[in-house]
Amino acid sequence: MIYSNTLKPFIAFFFLILFFLAFPLGEFYEYLSFAILLILFGIPHGALDILSIEKMALDNKPFHFSFKLNYISIIFFYLIAFLLSFIFWLILPLLAFIIFILIGSLHFRYDWSEVDSKLLSTLMACSIIFSTAVFNNGSLNNYLEFLFISKYFTEILVNIFFIGFFAINIIFFIFLRKFSKNIYYKYALVILCSFISDPIIFFICYFCCIHSYMHTYQFIKENKYSFIEILNKTKWILFFTGIIFISSLLYFDGFDFSEQIVKASFIALFSFTIPHILISYYVKSYMKDELRKEKGVI
Repeated sequence: MIYSNTLKPFIAFFFLILFFLAFPLGEFYEYLSFAILLILFGIPHGALDILSIEKMALDNKPFHFSFKLNYISIIFFYLIAFLLSFIFWLILPLLAFIIFILIGSLHFRYDWSEVDSKLLSTLMACSIIFSTAVFNNGSLNNYLEFLFISKYFTEILVNIFFIGFFAINIIFFIFLRKFSKNIYYKYALVILCSFISDPIIFFICYFCCIHSYMHTYQFIKENKYSFIEILNKTKWILFFTGIIFISSLLYFDGFDFSEQIVKASFIALFSFTIPHILISYYVKSYMKDELRKEKGVI
């Protein structure tokens, strides 16, 4: 289970939001801060994939080659998936964004694993994403246009988000008893932050403080790694991922710095999310199969 029985990452998220509100840094330094947050917290979260790849290669999965050949093959397909996802967004940005939202909702639901129902935890993740359209729809429109989505479709998406947010919260009201007080506090805190902050601040702070932190903590706890071991095993992938992120910034060099950060952040995140999800779900499926074998089910 994801590390979700404490308010600590949510409180850190809240105070980081307050920091950006209380100390306006100016557009350049604010967006530079977003890039630094992604490099320090978002990229290490994704870099854990290299440990899953190592485990798959050791277990002779999915290719029945030697460890080194398995390892290289998986990394090769991982990078191909990243590249194809990046190109896919540039060609079909609207469809890519919709896929990103769907995948994000399914993936972010693990941040709310205290909710007994998978459907309700997925809806909670959706509601958090949709909330930006309720409180800051003008800014959200601008950011969607930064991502190569036409103004016509940005307005449709924002309206869908707006309606979706209220529809989901009506469902929550109906199933009120299924949520603990701890979930109420967390959800209310996140929605409050969505209300008081800019969508890009909200998303990056949520991604770095809550999602990345809880996923990293879970991974360390389940695999019994120390922080130093994690750092030693991921230092090179951290370096190369940072290079890829900076390269994404340079690719969009013809735009304003704020647009560069938004484009590089979201399109690169989408491109990394596709192979990250594939790796995550393959490992989970493999672990379930191994557990069934141990129990004699298969």
